[in-house]
Amino acid sequence: MKKAANLLFTLCFAAFLAGVLAVTWGHVGKVDFSEFENRRLEKEPEYTAESFSDGSYLNGWERYFLDRAAGRDRLIKWNTLLHMDVLHNPVVNRVVVTKTNLLPFYSYGVWDEVDIKADVRQTADRLDELKQHVEDLGGTLVYVGVPAQADYFADRYPAYLEHGQAYFPTVDLLWAEALKERNIPYVDMPAVFRAEGNPDRYYSITDHHYSIYGALKTYQELMARVNELTGYDLNILQEEDLVFLTLPNPMLGSRNRMLYGLYKTEEKMIYALPKALIPFTRTDNGKEVADSVVTLPATPKDPVGYTIFFGGDVGETILQTDRKELPNALIVGDSYTNAVESLLYTSFNETRSIDLRHYTKQSLWDYIEDYQPQVVVILRDTSTIIVDSPNGTYR
Repeated sequence: MKKAANLLFTLCFAAFLAGVLAVTWGHVGKVDFSEFENRRLEKEPEYTAESFSDGSYLNGWERYFLDRAAGRDRLIKWNTLLHMDVLHNPVVNRVVVTKTNLLPFYSYGVWDEVDIKADVRQTADRLDELKQHVEDLGGTLVYVGVPAQADYFADRYPAYLEHGQAYFPTVDLLWAEALKERNIPYVDMPAVFRAEGNPDRYYSITDHHYSIYGALKTYQELMARVNELTGYDLNILQEEDLVFLTLPNPMLGSRNRMLYGLYKTEEKMIYALPKALIPFTRTDNGKEVADSVVTLPATPKDPVGYTIFFGGDVGETILQTDRKELPNALIVGDSYTNAVESLLYTSFNETRSIDLRHYTKQSLWDYIEDYQPQVVVILRDTSTIIVDSPNGTYR
């Protein structure tokens, strides 16, 4: 009887595994990106004699199938709910969960100021070369630094958790000094925001980006500096020049997405449009698209996030307003540029944006030489400020 029971259990368990494997195999190849984890899923491992002998080939297949296991998202969601609402863990899925904010978790570590200084110096030297390249072509380069969300809301971390304040202020101070030494124009938004007391409305509480209000303040400081450096008298939008629109949709910020949207929040996504509309045409990666700077959801029930600005990250976007009397601009960075771009185009004839994580046709150095914009803007946050550019190089 006991043997029969063990055999039945073994057969049932084997049938369960076979069923999971069959369902999993049916999903293989259909999904390559996890929206909730914001990462690409494991690819099929490539066979080589070396990878087979050292075990990495078979381990690769294990990771591949684990990423695509049937019911994986549902199980992770249940586990997330358990740790958030039952165990009340302060850190869930590498997100610090507080009553007011969702913030990134940082492992405990020690930053060597000597190493930071060396990285800052090398990056600033390369930026100085790029500045000279822009000026040789008749343009003006401006660097904009904005605080990472963790830096902006550092005081919201529990006292027992790492919050990066041994790193962010040090990098920002050293970076500002390095740019001043090289006479590189710097718009220091961490200092600007601190002077105002880091108002809540400038940054999202559930996403790692700033809000439209933080982007507007960044745009205004940037444009004031551009006018000062160039002698232009370019129009700078003020709050009264804009209509602010609040989407009724549930907001799914990047941090909350990592929690499967389980964090309860009343935060809403707000965007802004100029009251005096400026006609423009838009191309993304060489293809003409709709003349819009926001991508709105299909229904009021669809969750929305920061990706409404310019529809998320695009390798190359060109907005043309056909106002030849105005200069042309190029803004370079990552997703932090998207919300600023939704305002920046109003001040220029043609505004181009490049995200070097996705644009690979040519280097930024060559792109500037071909396009020769009058204004070049590099915009980076304090977590990536000592990386040359989103893909690690200017040339």
